[in-house]
Amino acid sequence: MPTTPEDGLKTDPPCHPQACAIQDCIQKNNYKEEKCQKQIRVLQPLLPEGRR
Repeated sequence: MPTTPEDGLKTDPPCHPQACAIQDCIQKNNYKEEKCQKQIRVLQPLLPEGRR
């Protein structure tokens, strides 16, 4: 598992660990996105400008 968000860009596919962390959190929290903001904030800076 990458230790920094930038390390996630080096994985194949890029950001896969961060995306999985978001999916896991959302599933564990009954699909309440507001409970997973920490995981979402980790991924957001890595997204292209139009996808943030």
